Amino acid sequence: MKEFLVLINGGQTAQDTMPESKKQEYYGKWAKFLDYLKEKNIFVNGNPLRREGKVISGTFENQADWKFEADVSTGGYFVILADNLEEAIQHCKTCPVYETAGTVVIRASEEMQIG
Repeated sequence: MKEFLVLINGGQTAQDTMPESKKQEYYGKWAKFLDYLKEKNIFVNGNPLRREGKVISGTFENQADWKFEADVSTGGYFVILADNLEEAIQHCKTCPVYETAGTVVIRASEEMQIG
């Protein structure tokens, strides 16, 4: 099996404006989705991302504040195992982010060849 990085993008505006009861229901769907990945033994790791960050370019001295954009920025990630991209897509079809107009980007990782 290969590792696939799953990036969760956007959907934050809808989440931020949800009534508290809907927000708890939505988070419950996330818990159920992640439990599914864990029950299949394909969840490697993952977390939501904080809204602040830095952009670094050139040398370490070239830094700028990164601007979080609620409807497009990556709000979290997880890594799953799958035999191929199509299988990884199938596992992500029920991701709750689609309910908030968010998107999922799935990319296979490659082993780094050093030396």
